[in-house]
Amino acid sequence: MVHAVRCRTCGGADSFLLDSVYSEDFWYNCCFRISKANETIVCSTIIAECNRWIERFDALEEQGPDPEDDLSQAAALMRNKERDLLEAIRQIFAQETEITVVDNQRKYFIDRRLDEVFPARQGAAMYGP
Repeated sequence: MVHAVRCRTCGGADSFLLDSVYSEDFWYNCCFRISKANETIVCSTIIAECNRWIERFDALEEQGPDPEDDLSQAAALMRNKERDLLEAIRQIFAQETEITVVDNQRKYFIDRRLDEVFPARQGAAMYGP
């Protein structure tokens, strides 16, 4: 899921990954955290989608299942299990958001790629400008 959301939310400064030079590797590179900005957008996108579905489930919960309909009761049970799963996913991505904001030591794809292209950049980062 994260792989696809990284692909979908790639934009801004990360758009260079969509250039012809990187296009063949773009899908593969979405396996990794692309950049801090992209990862923040990915997390907020997934949290928003979880919230959207939880709100839908809440609205259906207010109506309640039809006591005479077994299918309605089974659907309500499934929604409760899906709600638990969505809440767990939302919590994971809330934690990931906090880590992404705080962790300045994490290397993103952009950083690793720039270090490959400009090896002197790595030394400068270690010893200062």
